[in-house]
Amino acid sequence: MCATSKKDSEKTGSGKGMHKVHAENIVREDTEHGNKVIVVDPEVGKDEYVEQALADQDILDALVNSLQGDDRRGRQFSATIIASIAHQNPECLVPSIDIICAAVSRPEAQTRWESFEALYELVPYCLSNCKKLIDAAETSLYDEESDLAVLAAFKFLCRLGEEDTDTSRKVWPLIDEAIQCYHGDIIFNDMLDELVLLAKGASAPKVKKELAARMAFDAKNGKGALKRRSQLIVDACNAK
Repeated sequence: MCATSKKDSEKTGSGKGMHKVHAENIVREDTEHGNKVIVVDPEVGKDEYVEQALADQDILDALVNSLQGDDRRGRQFSATIIASIAHQNPECLVPSIDIICAAVSRPEAQTRWESFEALYELVPYCLSNCKKLIDAAETSLYDEESDLAVLAAFKFLCRLGEEDTDTSRKVWPLIDEAIQCYHGDIIFNDMLDELVLLAKGASAPKVKKELAARMAFDAKNGKGALKRRSQLIVDACNAK
């Protein structure tokens, strides 16, 4: 469910094995900016922040405010929680799409990759907003300091291609270049998993043809997981 009022949140309570946490405990007033921001409490687990944000609009709003705030630690923490919320209930974040989009340009890598993770789930709901981030994702693809930032950007670009045929044509050259650049790297297996979905999705026939050609060598000559995943991609691309 999406965030509800504080009163409703108190009725539902926390999940099994969790302390009851209300907005007044983990939300504070930011007098400088005139809004509420999240309090990072090490005694409260991240899963509980997620649960409470899904049940209490004040907490969800505070997370979003912190994501666009001046405090780096607050941005990073909020980005982590927001990414987890997106995996569970992306619709709750649709009203905050512009703020999440802006977060992919923050200087710290964690905020960027967590925001791309959230946006991955939001692509089906906010395609037009997400399409505007292709350039930002291309920049993140070559982040020299963070493999996670690279992988999150790659997955995001693939998701765009999975969801929309026209967009798949735009992102494919970036995806193809990244396949060649990161072939054999530690993140490559995760990239292959996303390419399977790209091959099964709404990507253009030309994209699927070129993706199959790109993976054909590994499907024939690779070993182990690389060979199996590459063959899955080729088969998905060639499926009628």
